[in-house]
Amino acid sequence: MMEHLGYRIILSFISNLTFVLSMLVVILIAACFLGRYVVISWKLVIGALGVLVLEAVAMVFFTFNEVPITNRVIQMLQNAGLTDNIEETTRLFILGVESIIVNSLAFVYAFIFYMFSYKERKFLRSLGSVVGLYGYYMYMQTTVLYAYVYLSGGNPDIVNALTFGEERFSSLELTFQIILFAISAAVVAILYFAYYRKKKFYIIGVGTRWFFIGWLLVFTFFPTLPVAFEKVDERYYALSIIMGIILPIVGTLAPVLLIINTSDKTLRERFAFQENYLNAELDYIEQYKAKQTETRAFRHDIINNLSMMDMLLADGKTAEAKEHLEDLLTSVSALSPEFVTGDEMLDCIVAMKSAKCKEEGIDFAADGVIDGGLNMKPMDICRVFANALDNAIEAEMNLPEGLAKKILMQIKRTEQFFVIRISNTTNGRVDVKKAVNNPGYTSKKDREHHGFGITTIRKTVSDYEGMTKFEASDSEFAVSIMIPRQNS
Repeated sequence: MMEHLGYRIILSFISNLTFVLSMLVVILIAACFLGRYVVISWKLVIGALGVLVLEAVAMVFFTFNEVPITNRVIQMLQNAGLTDNIEETTRLFILGVESIIVNSLAFVYAFIFYMFSYKERKFLRSLGSVVGLYGYYMYMQTTVLYAYVYLSGGNPDIVNALTFGEERFSSLELTFQIILFAISAAVVAILYFAYYRKKKFYIIGVGTRWFFIGWLLVFTFFPTLPVAFEKVDERYYALSIIMGIILPIVGTLAPVLLIINTSDKTLRERFAFQENYLNAELDYIEQYKAKQTETRAFRHDIINNLSMMDMLLADGKTAEAKEHLEDLLTSVSALSPEFVTGDEMLDCIVAMKSAKCKEEGIDFAADGVIDGGLNMKPMDICRVFANALDNAIEAEMNLPEGLAKKILMQIKRTEQFFVIRISNTTNGRVDVKKAVNNPGYTSKKDREHHGFGITTIRKTVSDYEGMTKFEASDSEFAVSIMIPRQNS
């Protein structure tokens, strides 16, 4: 009895850890492939481990109430006139009820866990995640079970033994649960270290999502398909070959390859457009810098102009000298940059975007200076601030006629950060949660190539251990970009 209880505790612990890993698999898939904004932290992982406590409480309850529950079930069966093999029937009935209750509690806890994990549309996304969790969990159970049958020689008795037989709490199931745990741990490690930690986030299309749902359903209920064999042993042996060879290869590698292909395709399409755009921006910036070089060369000639003025004054030609001075001041003023931020690359971007604002009739203003410049790569500065200013310009261009169009860039500093705040006027409050928590969200018709600006900003800023904050009022939308200072 004690050995039976010991195995039961160990099996329950490993099985519950596998369930916890399955919960994390679903949330990682949501974050990496469905565009859900989820922060994977130690608090989240500890929250997932809470299911262990819940299942432990349920196990203790059933263990200490096993005798009275058994007696009640036996009495119930006897009253119903069932006396044949009553002990075995009672055992199976209790195991079935216990399994239903414990599993139900686990999925209810998973639903609550997902409610705390998501930032928006919590109920629907949590409900969808629970359904996905069930599909994934059953898929893994089915795949490993019948692969295990194959590796054990195609013996159909193993299925019954692991489900209802005497081996239910033995070393046979212990091996089975360890295999399940190892596979789930590997899936979590791949998703976390290869995708989430490297910030490789993709948005898989609706069609592909339905394909995965169909895939899970087919392979979950696949064991019922081989019914052509008259003998049970032949049927299970054929099934073990199908599930032991074909399913691990096709059922595991195919979804993985499809995810890799889809994510790579999404990445190429999304960032090819972004990189082409940024490269064009950088080409323009190089041209602008070349023009600035010419401007600096002109400034070197100012000495000659001053010498000319000196000669005019020496000859008593004051009026001509004054006129020449006015022309010179006008030329120098025109060549001087209108906005100076303290960072050369940011100066170029601001110059470009302010020029575009003038073309579109948008009032642009900038205030503040970055001492020593931003500690960022030029491409990353372009990624962040070109996107932020473009978003602001586009918002102003979509405002109704007659409404004042204004963009303000303010640069401030704290002891640790440079804070660049870019704000624009709006016609009503912007839904910040929808814009921020939904990568790929855009109001533009070209949804395939737009809607990733905010995602790009957040990802790039986080790479420099910075922070991004979005705010909205009834008449303004603002993004504050906080970049650590060099001397911090």
